[in-house]
Amino acid sequence: MNDIISTKLFETEDVSVFRIPPGELSLSKWDINDSNIIWRGSLRLTEEELIQEDKGVFLNGSNGVESECFSSFTVGDKPSAFFSKDTEVAPIKPYKGLRLKLELFNFDDSSVAPPNESGMEDEKIWAEVWYNPLPAEQDNELNPAQYSIANNKQETIQMTPQSAKFYKLIVQLPGSGYHPFIQEEEQIEDGYLLQVALGLKISENFAAISFSESLSIYRRRFKNFVDQYNYELRLSEIECRQKHLSINTENNPEESGTDHGSGNKTTEDNNDNEEDEFGDFVGG
Repeated sequence: MNDIISTKLFETEDVSVFRIPPGELSLSKWDINDSNIIWRGSLRLTEEELIQEDKGVFLNGSNGVESECFSSFTVGDKPSAFFSKDTEVAPIKPYKGLRLKLELFNFDDSSVAPPNESGMEDEKIWAEVWYNPLPAEQDNELNPAQYSIANNKQETIQMTPQSAKFYKLIVQLPGSGYHPFIQEEEQIEDGYLLQVALGLKISENFAAISFSESLSIYRRRFKNFVDQYNYELRLSEIECRQKHLSINTENNPEESGTDHGSGNKTTEDNNDNEEDEFGDFVGG
């Protein structure tokens, strides 16, 4: 069973969303006047980590199944032939095990809708954005271009070069969920998720700085998550090779030189060598 641990990283009020044209990420190309704003409200960043049976990224199968073998399994690949048992499962990919959710929401007017039982105002989610940093082209560990969240394969949260208060977002309908795709064929088979590119403005300077810092913290967290994944993957691969080497040695004793026949032959050879050293024995 999968559990999700959610951690709120940032929240602020007084943000606005406006239409942007396709093309270059530049404020000079955008209309940031109030007449172009389509929504105002609050913003929240939440980190979500997927946990399976509290065992982290790598799982052991039930009934005492040992660690999976990864000798032909690399980051971004599908499970290898070693994952043949029903009790064995492949490790969770970093981009599936960790993700960032940005929510644009409003609080319901208390004069219209009373607070809920917990005393908190009800929220109305207007849109959501799912984010994970795309790997750099030189990063071979993650196999760049193997996964993406946006249909156009770009970052779903991009800060404008001119100001840290303005961002380009790839937004989805509320509740549509996190659906990264690995290959273009998979995306076409599942159908394109409805996404729209919009501009975001964070009015307060301090909130804009805090938002940018929260994104940076998450990127470092994701990088550490990837590094830990790769380390455990390589470690499991080494353990697997050692395990199979041990099994092959037990199944092929002739190659190991530990069978009885080899041992007897060695003893006889040693006796002959001793006789050569002392000369031939002469009988009485």
